[in-house]
Amino acid sequence: MKLSVYTLACPEYTFEQAAAKIAEVGIPAVEWRVAQVADKMKFDPRDPGRFWGANRATLPIADLEKKAREVAKITSDHGLEASFLAGGPRPSDLEEIRREMAAAQVLGASAIRVGAADGGGDDLNAAFDAARKSWDAVEKLAGQTGIKAVVETHHGTIVPTASAVRRFVEGREPGRVGVLYDPGNMVWEGHERYDYALQLIRPWLTHVHVKNACPFVAGADEYQRLVWQYKWCALRAGVVDWPAVVEALARVGYEGCLSLEDFNPETQAEEKLVDFADLFGQILKSA
Repeated sequence: MKLSVYTLACPEYTFEQAAAKIAEVGIPAVEWRVAQVADKMKFDPRDPGRFWGANRATLPIADLEKKAREVAKITSDHGLEASFLAGGPRPSDLEEIRREMAAAQVLGASAIRVGAADGGGDDLNAAFDAARKSWDAVEKLAGQTGIKAVVETHHGTIVPTASAVRRFVEGREPGRVGVLYDPGNMVWEGHERYDYALQLIRPWLTHVHVKNACPFVAGADEYQRLVWQYKWCALRAGVVDWPAVVEALARVGYEGCLSLEDFNPETQAEEKLVDFADLFGQILKSA
């Protein structure tokens, strides 16, 4: 296993600054973000939404092809590899998926993220089956381009658990379709024992996001019951047992990236990167 940083975690950095700092702390890979980018972004280090709304190292969908070439050079100039391309087009948006796969080819990344579908609805079984069906064309496109399409375990979607995502990708060619395992998301919804979860998804396991979250008491309801909610927090402060996750990953033979996606609003990027490299350097030595 090796370390990577997803640029969503360091919104204050430009592409050049992100690559330079990632290389400086000794992390070998970078995961570049793809999203719609506003014409004018105002970065505020106190804004908890800065990761998404004012992220300076985001490849813009509108100018993706040109920017991918520029960022590929930045990546190479700093001795980094592109571990992953993290957009999130819907599976029905094949043209956008094709463009992101082309950008991944330019960057040297072997996989991109594609959305599953939103959770909810009156008939979840029908929605789940429809979403699975929509991935037929995604898998075909992955075979044509050689870039794997990856679905993420994520709260608020139809695949919050390893069991659900296993059912979602069942029957798909692991060389074309993969799973992004995110135990931080699964604090909010979808936790399953790490060794159990990873055995379920092992054939498709492609990428791992690293972050942490913790519960807190938000108040009380009309019955005077405590109301629990969740928040993003520092890697060492949350409920994800990262040494146990890494141990379980090692047992299933995972050799891919552990990519930092830290949304803790209390710390800035440099502190996060240094702490990530230190903490996971220790964990990997012990695994």
